[in-house]
Amino acid sequence: AVFSNNKAILAKLIEAILEYCKMNIDIKGKEIIIKNNELPINNYKDKQLICDYIIKLNETTDLNIEINRSYYPGLIERNMTYSFKIYYQHFNAGDEYKEFEKYNLIQVNFNNFNNHNTKSINVHYLIDLNDINNILSKNICIINIDIENCYNLVYNNSKKEEITELEKLSAIMHCEYLEDISSILESVGLDMDNKKKFINDVLEASSDKDVQKAVDR
Repeated sequence: AVFSNNKAILAKLIEAILEYCKMNIDIKGKEIIIKNNELPINNYKDKQLICDYIIKLNETTDLNIEINRSYYPGLIERNMTYSFKIYYQHFNAGDEYKEFEKYNLIQVNFNNFNNHNTKSINVHYLIDLNDINNILSKNICIINIDIENCYNLVYNNSKKEEITELEKLSAIMHCEYLEDISSILESVGLDMDNKKKFINDVLEASSDKDVQKAVDR
């Protein structure tokens, strides 16, 4: 909610995601459109799926952002279900199959748990098991980000120039102190007014009783 209320830093986060994945989508100067996060159900027996944030990057590309506070069996599969459901929303009865090639879905999972990978960021496509360079489709990209690992990189790595902007912005989600958030925002070039607003929103959210209850669950 804090990120979505601060479009300047949300734009920086989106640009960092696109740059890390080498995706040529320009959002500079464009309005960030946050779509309905409740996915439609087609049958009364369907399970209701509510995403954290779905952002329309352009007419053919959606970005789904999920925040996972802890791991539980089925979490990865749940997130994949969201991905395919969002992707499928673009298609209507009578559409030709070639229409599938037009649309793209990027899903970013900010994970507040150790995924037992040495890398802080892992980018996943459907690949050939025996040839990782043989990608079946680049239309759906799933990115898992270990925010604790990102935080440790930012504060324990002496080679600061090797840390990506995406790792820095992801580390914010694991920060416990405003001073740390402020330092990271400065390092990515956020101006004073936007930095001040972001920190004030963090303070306001932290004192909100509903937020506190949600975090304690």
